[in-house]
Amino acid sequence: MSQFPLYENLIKNVSQDDLTFDHKEEFIKLCKTVDTSGAELIYALIRTYQLENCEDKSTFKLPYGGKFVKSDMKFDLNDLPNELKHVLYNFIIIHNKKIIEEKQIEKTRLEDVIDEKKEIKETTVKSRVKKKF
Repeated sequence: MSQFPLYENLIKNVSQDDLTFDHKEEFIKLCKTVDTSGAELIYALIRTYQLENCEDKSTFKLPYGGKFVKSDMKFDLNDLPNELKHVLYNFIIIHNKKIIEEKQIEKTRLEDVIDEKKEIKETTVKSRVKKKF
């Protein structure tokens, strides 16, 4: 058992079957837009799976044929074990929803600030008008 609660939650009850074609396409699409935090967690999930399930526990090379490309790491989805594919797919779906929710919250906060500034401006204008009359 790992000391990584995210991994432990995602590995529960995953399928031994490969991802469907549609799930693979969706995963690849979401990986292209994942933020730095998400990319780091994907790597942590891959490494944790390797340490939990493989005899080769080397930390000197990337697992599952991963490669360093510029300042990034690349993995071929087809080289990953099926269980790990499901873990990563489930993670990226959850992470993407979280990012969308955070953006919506930020948008709502900005709209609230704009509304407050409008109210302050309107109140200031009304008070100036009252003073003139």
